[in-house]
Amino acid sequence: MGEINDVRIFAPEQDIASWQSLFEKMEAQGLVEIVQKPDKFYEVRGSEKLKRGYFKIKLLRCDL
Repeated sequence: MGEINDVRIFAPEQDIASWQSLFEKMEAQGLVEIVQKPDKFYEVRGSEKLKRGYFKIKLLRCDL
């Protein structure tokens, strides 16, 4: 734990926003640190619905 992880999400734009919201809730609980949020969502070649979002997430703790 403690390494920065690159997280790529391919999904409709509203779903990527939901993932971002989930990461923010996890950060508020001290589970992760969001090092970088996407400044924009990128087009996915060959798809009109899907976008790409890039996050950098650091895991802080895991109670599993």
